[in-house]
Amino acid sequence: MPIYEYEARNRFGELVKGRKTADTQKELVQALSDENLLVVRINEAKTKKDSKGKKEPEGLFERVSDRDVAVFCRQFSTMISAGVSVSEALDQLSMAIDNSKLKRVLGDVLEQVQTGHSLSESFARYPSVFSGLFTQMISAAEESGQLSDTLSELAEYLEKKVKLRNQLRSASMYPIFIGLFFVAVLFGIIFFLIPRFRELFDSLGGTLPATTQAVVSVSDFMIGNFLLLFGLAAVLIAALVMGGRTKKGRTFIDAVKLKVPIFGDIVLKVILARFFQTFAALMKSGVDIVASLDIAGKVARNIGVEETVMKMKFGIVEGSSLSDEMEKSDLFPWLAVCMTSVGEKSGSLYEMLLKISEYYTEEVDAQIDGLSTLIEPVMIITLGLVVGFFVITMYLPIFQLAGAVMTGG
Repeated sequence: MPIYEYEARNRFGELVKGRKTADTQKELVQALSDENLLVVRINEAKTKKDSKGKKEPEGLFERVSDRDVAVFCRQFSTMISAGVSVSEALDQLSMAIDNSKLKRVLGDVLEQVQTGHSLSESFARYPSVFSGLFTQMISAAEESGQLSDTLSELAEYLEKKVKLRNQLRSASMYPIFIGLFFVAVLFGIIFFLIPRFRELFDSLGGTLPATTQAVVSVSDFMIGNFLLLFGLAAVLIAALVMGGRTKKGRTFIDAVKLKVPIFGDIVLKVILARFFQTFAALMKSGVDIVASLDIAGKVARNIGVEETVMKMKFGIVEGSSLSDEMEKSDLFPWLAVCMTSVGEKSGSLYEMLLKISEYYTEEVDAQIDGLSTLIEPVMIITLGLVVGFFVITMYLPIFQLAGAVMTGG
């Protein structure tokens, strides 16, 4: 019987760590739940025998993307549904997969399965490739005998996840490009264009207009203190990166993301779409509601959401309904609470969770399309105004000189 190391929280929210034997991870979750402990993390403990075995294969530039795992799930599901054994399917896929890291991982998974380990336990050895959601759904599928269907659902889940991520990435590429171009133009004006005009102004003599003098002074300051400003910027970026790795820093950054005008609403809807999509997939696979909430909360990748879900789990363990716990939080909109309540009362919770996920996914699509349409003209106009301001400011003394010459003539 395998030994598991676990982290769980008691009813007071305190973190508890320990080791316990169980046939499966799901059995351990149930045993800890009977002790009023909510599981946060489970890993199979390494024994002396295991420590001599293979470690998770890593490469300096190797990674396995969600798309790679989705393709694997599709192929694995097709082979299982065709009557191919798990071992034979893994053997064939480990040779056919193009991704070198995934190929090695599947080879080791095959060895583990052939030596008597369950499929979910074998996948759990590689958390960087197969997430907690993946292993939990595979574990539930092994018990229910629905491995092919679950693999197909996992493939669909991962494909939707990749699609949503690509939409966000493509929507942000154009504003980022315009923003970088904007910064490059400002850099060129401040460090190259204005100094040339300054030489011209010095040769002409006279007093510069206040606006022109202010712009020239800013340029002189930035050129004279470039290394200092660059160092301060580097320190600020490093502080933000290091602070973002702490719990307080992540909590602050995650809270700010949700409060940024326009973008904060999109971030919230992306979080809700991920949360309900993950929750629905786990519930359909037969994973219990507490474990499903725990994994769905982590997938949201927001400290505030994880803390909210933690409170919800304690409420559900004490007998409250999911919709009641959602209603207590400011995170979930009224529509999501209402649809969840209907799903609980009608016995169609999975269907309602899936509809909520689809609704917020469509909302994200619509907002991203609208935002992309709006951002383009706004950024172009802003860039034009800034460049125009600098051009007029630099040519203003020349215009004044020309006027004075004409008047004197």
